[in-house]
Amino acid sequence: MPRQNGAEEELGFYEDGVRRTLTDEQIAMFRHSEIQRLLAERRRQKDLEEDRQQKAERTKNSLRQQIQTRQQPLAFETDEQAHSRPEVPELSYDDNEDTQKRTEKSTTFQWPILGS
Repeated sequence: MPRQNGAEEELGFYEDGVRRTLTDEQIAMFRHSEIQRLLAERRRQKDLEEDRQQKAERTKNSLRQQIQTRQQPLAFETDEQAHSRPEVPELSYDDNEDTQKRTEKSTTFQWPILGS
């Protein structure tokens, strides 16, 4: 086996007998990078959870507002004068005698002539 240059020979061996290929500085850098990645993932999860809670709160508030709006009485339900206003015309129905007389007079139907 050929001998390695001085830097790799100086690294030595791990406790289990495996030759070291990384310096302590490289190991520290990899650990730091991994810790930063884990912290970023935690922050992302926390942000997602906060967003989910805010969305649920907005939905809850919207539903609460809709319920409150529906519980308020409508204007025509509370306006006592609306039922007794003289300017509101009385409804007429088809079973009225005048309507029956008008329909008895016109018993034949004439088809219109198209294209003339």
